[in-house]
Amino acid sequence: MRLFLRWIMIVGLFWLGAGPLRAAEVVDFAAVAPQLELSQRMEWRQDRQARLEPAQAMTASDWQPATPAKLNLGVSDAVIWLRLRVENRSLEEQVRWLTLGSPRLEWVDFYRFAPGNPVWVESAVGGLGRALDRRPVSGLVSIFPVRLAPGESATLLLRVAGRTRLFMKPELWQPLTYRSHESDLIVRQMAPISAVLGVVLYMLVHGLARRSRDMLLLSGWLCLMALYELSFDGYLYRFLFTAGGEVAVRSTLVLSNLSVILCAVFTLSFLCLYQQRRWRWVYLLYISANLVLLAMSGFGDMFMANVAAVPMMLCFFLVWPISILSAWRRHMANASLYLVASLIFWVAVILRLLEQEGLLPADLMLSDSLTINPSLGLALVMVFGLLRQAYVEQKAYRAAQTALLKSRQDEQQRLEALVRERTQSLQDATIAAEEAHHARGELLARVNHDLLRPVTEIVELAAPLEQVGGKPAEYGAVIRRSATHLLGLIDDLIDQASQDGSVDEIRSEPVDTQALLAGLAFEAEGLVLAGGNEFVFIPAPDLPPCIRVDSRRLRQVLINLLDNAAKFTRGGRVEFRVDADQGPMTAKLVFTVRDTGPGMSAGQLAMVFEPYRRANESAGFPGLGLGLAIARHWAERMGGEIVADSVPGQGTTMRVLLPVDLPELAMAPQSKAPDEPMPTEGSAGLAVPAPERLAEAVALLRLGAVSDLLDWAADLQDSQPQHAAFARSVAELAERGDLRALALLLGPATPAGPAGAAGANRTAGPVAAP
Repeated sequence: MRLFLRWIMIVGLFWLGAGPLRAAEVVDFAAVAPQLELSQRMEWRQDRQARLEPAQAMTASDWQPATPAKLNLGVSDAVIWLRLRVENRSLEEQVRWLTLGSPRLEWVDFYRFAPGNPVWVESAVGGLGRALDRRPVSGLVSIFPVRLAPGESATLLLRVAGRTRLFMKPELWQPLTYRSHESDLIVRQMAPISAVLGVVLYMLVHGLARRSRDMLLLSGWLCLMALYELSFDGYLYRFLFTAGGEVAVRSTLVLSNLSVILCAVFTLSFLCLYQQRRWRWVYLLYISANLVLLAMSGFGDMFMANVAAVPMMLCFFLVWPISILSAWRRHMANASLYLVASLIFWVAVILRLLEQEGLLPADLMLSDSLTINPSLGLALVMVFGLLRQAYVEQKAYRAAQTALLKSRQDEQQRLEALVRERTQSLQDATIAAEEAHHARGELLARVNHDLLRPVTEIVELAAPLEQVGGKPAEYGAVIRRSATHLLGLIDDLIDQASQDGSVDEIRSEPVDTQALLAGLAFEAEGLVLAGGNEFVFIPAPDLPPCIRVDSRRLRQVLINLLDNAAKFTRGGRVEFRVDADQGPMTAKLVFTVRDTGPGMSAGQLAMVFEPYRRANESAGFPGLGLGLAIARHWAERMGGEIVADSVPGQGTTMRVLLPVDLPELAMAPQSKAPDEPMPTEGSAGLAVPAPERLAEAVALLRLGAVSDLLDWAADLQDSQPQHAAFARSVAELAERGDLRALALLLGPATPAGPAGAAGANRTAGPVAAP
C-alpha cells in the first residue's frame, strides 16, 4: 500500500511539472513531498580503514549511487559515508529534517558544505553513543534540521559507524509531518507494549498467589520481551538512558539475550522437556552458550557479540518449534496450547531475524513493532490456557477436598467413639495410679520412719562400744560399719524412688560459702582417710562469701562424688577443688573431685551415670550404683551439669558446673570465721535431749538437711519444753547455715571415727592444701 501511494505521488508531481528525481541529482526542497525516501537518491561510499576526514570523503572520486541493499550492511567495522545535494528553488525559506530511520545506530555525524567550499559550515552529532542533549533535535531517531534560504544550495554529508547493526533508511521530512508521524508511531508501538506489560503484571500477581513457577517464568519472559522492544525502538534511550554511551548501546542486545534465555528456561519447564535426555542437553547447551554471549554483550567485545547474536537466535528459533512438536507428539501436557500460542510469534521472529541478516528486503517489516503484537497474542493465549488449567485443577482440588472432608468426618466419628472408650479406660487407670502413688508414698514414709531412724540410732549407739576396748570394741566397729553402709543404701534407694515418682522442689536459700565448704571438707576427710588415702582440699581465694543454693542437695551431690572417689581409691590421693567465675549478680562454681583410683574406659564412662549400673562390677566394691545417678539428677535439677573424665590406670576426674545467684548482703547469713568457733552455750550449759533425739538431729546434719533441722528444733520445743533453749540454739545456727557450729553443739551425740557425720572429736574446717 505504501509503495502504491508513493508511485501515485511521484506521478502526480511529474504531471505538475516537477518531474521524477534521479539518483545523485539535486533534491529541490520546494518540489518534494512532505516525506521523501532517499535510499536511491543519495551517493554512498565505504571507508574500510575508517581514516577519512569529512573534507577528504567529500572530494573522493569513488562515490556510488546508494541502494537499499547497500544501506543495510549488518554488523560491520567499516565507516559508511552518505552524500546528498539539496537546493531551494522557491522564493521562500524551506526547512527539512534529515533522518536515518533507525534508532539503534551508535555514531552518526552530520556535515553541511557550501558550494565550492572544502570546509563544512555546519555539523551535528547523533546516535546512541552520544548524549541526547547533544542532538540538535530530540526524537526516537537521529534528526538533523536543514534550513535553505531562497535560491540556496548545499551538500549534506553523513558519517555512520559503530558496533551495532548498520541499517539506514534516510528520509527528508517536513517538521510538522515528522512530528505527526512520530506521534502515530508511538501510539502504534506503545499500545501493544502497554497491553503486554498489563498481562505481565496480571500473570505475576497470579503466579505469586498460586505459587506457579510456569506463570512466573512466562511473566518474566514477556516482560523482558517488552523491555527489549522498548530498547529496540529507542524508547529506553529517549526516556531513560539519555546520557548515551555503553549502557544505551548494549541494552538492546543484553535484553534480547535475556529474553531468549528465559524463553528457553520456560519452554524446558512448561513442556517438561527436562525429562527427556536429548532435549534437556540441547537446551542446556544453548542456555550455556547464550550466557557466554550475554557476558560478552554486557562487558566484553560488543562487535563480536553483535556478529554472533543473530545466528545464535536464528538457530534457537529453528530448533524451538521442533521441540514443541516433539512434546506435542508425545502428548505432553500443555504442548498443544503452547504450539498454538507460539506459532504466529515464531513466524514474526524468524522474519525479523532474516531481515536483519539481509536475507529479506528491509521493506518487508511493515512496522518496527512487528514482534510485539504476536507477543501480545502469545501472552493472552497462554494466560487463558493457564487460567483454564488452574480452574480445572482447582475444581479437581475442591472435589478431592470434599471427599477428604467426608472421610475425615467419618474418621472423626470413629475416633470420638474410640476416645470415649479410651477416656474411660484412662480414668480407671488414673484412679488406680493415684491409689498406687498414695500407697507408694505411704511405703516411702514408713521406710523412712521405720528403717532410716533405727539404722541411724544403731550407728550412733555403736560408737560407745568402740571406746570400751576388747571384743565389744571390735563388735561395735563391725556394727557401726555395717549399719553405716546399710544407711547409705537406704538413703540412695529412697532418693532414687523419690526421683522416679515425683519431682521434689529445689529450695534455694542464702548459704555461707565458707561454712558450707567447711562442713563438706570435714565430712569428706573422714570418708577419704578411712581408705588410707590422702585428702587435699583447695578452695579458690576469690569464692563469693555467700551464695543462694539448695545446700542439702548440693551437699548430697558432692558427698556422693567424694564418697565414690574414696570408695574406689586405696592408698592414693583424693583432691577436692572449688573454683568460681564470679559476676555482678551470678557466679558459676566449679567443684572438682579428682582421684588416683583405677580409672574407667570409654565404655564404662558412658554408663557410669545410669542407675544400678556400675563401672567395676568385678572389683568387689560395695554399693548399688545409685550415687552418681542421684548426683547427676540433682545437679541438673539445680541448673548445672556433671562432666566426667577418666583414663584407665590414671584415675577419674568429676567436675560439677553449677550456676548460682549471689544474694544481697542483707540476706546473707553471718558466720564467724572457720578458725574462730562461734561461742554457744554448749551442751554443758544446756538441757541436752535424749541421745535418740540427738541422733535424729545428727542424721539430718549429716544429710545436709539444714532446713529440716528447723522443723526438728520446732518439734523439740513443742514436745519437750525443758529443752527449749537447746532447740532455739539449733534453730539459730540452722538459719545461719553454720554447719561447724551445729557440729560442735550436737557434739555429745556425734559418733567418733571417720564414718561420723560431724563428730566433735574431729578437726573442724577445710583441710589445707599441701
